[in-house]
Amino acid sequence: EPAPCNLCEQKWVFVLSAAGRSGSTSLLEGLNALPGVSLSGENMGLLSEMQRQFARVDRLVSMNEPGNAAAFALPEWRGRRMHTLCAQQSIMASLAGGSGSLVAAKMGGHDQIFGFKELIELPSFEADGPFPGEFPHLEVSARKRAWVSFLEQLFPCSRLVLNLRRDTAAQARAILSSFGSSQKNFAHDPFGDATPPLTLIERDIEEASRFILELHKNKSATGRSFLVYTEDMTAGRFSQLAQWLDRPCTFDSPPTANEPDPSAQKGYFGHSAPVKVACEEG
Repeated sequence: EPAPCNLCEQKWVFVLSAAGRSGSTSLLEGLNALPGVSLSGENMGLLSEMQRQFARVDRLVSMNEPGNAAAFALPEWRGRRMHTLCAQQSIMASLAGGSGSLVAAKMGGHDQIFGFKELIELPSFEADGPFPGEFPHLEVSARKRAWVSFLEQLFPCSRLVLNLRRDTAAQARAILSSFGSSQKNFAHDPFGDATPPLTLIERDIEEASRFILELHKNKSATGRSFLVYTEDMTAGRFSQLAQWLDRPCTFDSPPTANEPDPSAQKGYFGHSAPVKVACEEG
């Protein structure tokens, strides 16, 4: 049976950031300002859900191999793993602006890039942590890293833009002021504090940052990861990122999404000012 798709035919890039207040939305909007690039925002850890879905399909297929029980019979079990991966890629392409299939991805030509940005969840904010967040993200503590190897299986030729912040103390303060329980963004607060302890958040950020650096070390040897520190988000760095994605473009200024607005009651979660990018033709 011919393969239902080529998992490397569509180009993908993903932005993974060590928690919030790291500049990931500015990266998202900078990438989306490039021609032929379309990324969706955070998707509530959808990749982890897809990993669990695929694991069940994989087990079903294994149970249908000759000699196994018939209670879980599939009309056709051969090729189901690949069909599942192709379908999951199509879902991600649809969320990123495609029209629902990998065939439709050709609307922008073979050079079209799809993807998404997502946060690495702080351990204390994970679903089973002491301060679970309202929206889930990708978890990496304990045995929750199965999505990492699955990312390689589902998107074997993808690239990663990995993002973290050097000043973890400033990031921790920004997270608490933006997402603390005083902002009603946590499901519950069992300790009765206004927000999680600052020292706890700093420790969590350092752990998430180590994960990002480890991932970059593993991917950079093949040229498939691009590391961006928040403090280095200049127009020049964004231009380098564009070149890395084979987009001959120059940024006049860096995107500044989610920057505080002194005139607004709530100064976060806003789009960047229009991003000015000049690209060479052809």
